Amino acid sequence: MNLNNDILRYAIPHQCNQCTMNPCCDFSCHNTPNPRCMKFVPDNMDDFLNDTITYFELNMTKSKYNKLQRICTYNRATNDKVTTLDTYYVNFINDCISELRKGKTVYVFKLSQLWEILRFVDGVKAVYQGDGIIGLACKNKAIKSKNNIKE
Repeated sequence: MNLNNDILRYAIPHQCNQCTMNPCCDFSCHNTPNPRCMKFVPDNMDDFLNDTITYFELNMTKSKYNKLQRICTYNRATNDKVTTLDTYYVNFINDCISELRKGKTVYVFKLSQLWEILRFVDGVKAVYQGDGIIGLACKNKAIKSKNNIKE
């Protein structure tokens, strides 16, 4: 998970005082985010992820469909009947949506995957599992983290 690229891509609000790199940041004394900061590491990743979910929910339009759908057009190309990487991605997102609706925990690796899932499922809560893995479940289901257990 490249968190800093995702923060810039989705314009996720953050402050230097939320960062573990705060003592060595020149912008921390001004309490404003550094627009060129590529070393932002949240001091509490669980809170940051759940704030990101709230930000996404406020700034996205929900899909009118129940699952992710994409139509592959072979513009001047040959359809060789091989499964494309995009098909694997769509299947992964749809499996996550299905499992969340069943009340199970799913794991994603990027904020873009989280964005896609939130277009279809409400009431999602995130817990950082470590090594770039984000555990997602509906708010009424407990998620076990390496560091703590939330119920």
